[in-house]
Amino acid sequence: MRRMYFGTTPTGVPIHVFRLESSAGVSVSVMELGAAVVSIETPDRKGRAGPIVPGFDNLAPYLEATHPQSITLGRYAGRVGDRPPRAQLELRVLDGPEAPHKLHRNAAGLNCPVWWGEALSEGVRFHYSSPEGEDGYPGKLECSVEYRLDQAGSLRVTHRATTDARTVVDLASQIYFNLRDGGRSSVLGHELSIAADEIVEVDREGIPTGHFLPVAGSSMDFRSAREVGAENRASNRPRGDYDDCYVLRRPSSSMRAVARLRDPGSGRNVELTTTQPGIRFETSAAPGSGERKLSLCLCPQNFPNAANHRHFPSPELAPGSFYDQTTVYRFWNEH
Repeated sequence: MRRMYFGTTPTGVPIHVFRLESSAGVSVSVMELGAAVVSIETPDRKGRAGPIVPGFDNLAPYLEATHPQSITLGRYAGRVGDRPPRAQLELRVLDGPEAPHKLHRNAAGLNCPVWWGEALSEGVRFHYSSPEGEDGYPGKLECSVEYRLDQAGSLRVTHRATTDARTVVDLASQIYFNLRDGGRSSVLGHELSIAADEIVEVDREGIPTGHFLPVAGSSMDFRSAREVGAENRASNRPRGDYDDCYVLRRPSSSMRAVARLRDPGSGRNVELTTTQPGIRFETSAAPGSGERKLSLCLCPQNFPNAANHRHFPSPELAPGSFYDQTTVYRFWNEH
């Protein structure tokens, strides 16, 4: 593991990158700003290492990005509706550009502050103390994100948190992938499977209604592996345009395989196992790329707006309780 200087914030705080390497040829770099993933490199079928996530080689583009990728999301990884009738917990402040709803992409999310990095034997642990009322959430939240890379090339990401007051929490790593070249070419030829029979239904503002929609017969159906950009006559959405939270099969209390992504050209694969109940699948067009989808996000998380639907997995965290969620990314290449 190597620790390297990456740049300095406008307030004069130096930011470092931690580079993790395995004997399987997989390397992962993560930085203190937002506890974010900077790069992941894995071998292709010919053994040539190459990038599989979009990223930059210095800090400046991350500071300038409107919607940075591969960041840590929180305090709640998804939209939260404003004061619905069955709210489990009233959030005292709902402000910012997403008003009257709250979204993780705003000026006070956990992707913005500098986290303190602590070197581990096989990785790094980032710490951040979110003060009472930050981003409108009650309670002081002590957060940590661990990135551990084993010698077989599997990346384990663990999010933990404690609080001193009743609050809601859902931390997640929003990692975008392009297994072919890290985001220079289209991702629509990738093959994807997701172990989910339903998605979370949302209204026109992207807020969950409390209902689930079956994926069978629709463009959202990835129960069997198929190309991300495959045409589907049952859909009115543009080809390859996705932003959905999938309801994963089986209880969320144990690790289980939930998704697999494959690039036939390079032979690279990644399989996700997680303790989370849902996974958000989103395709992304980078600035200047027009409508071409250059990367896709597979982000295990709780359901959006879970605090306001009692039949969703509870996102509440109370003093004395522990938030603890893990996702493992297993990388391998076809020979």
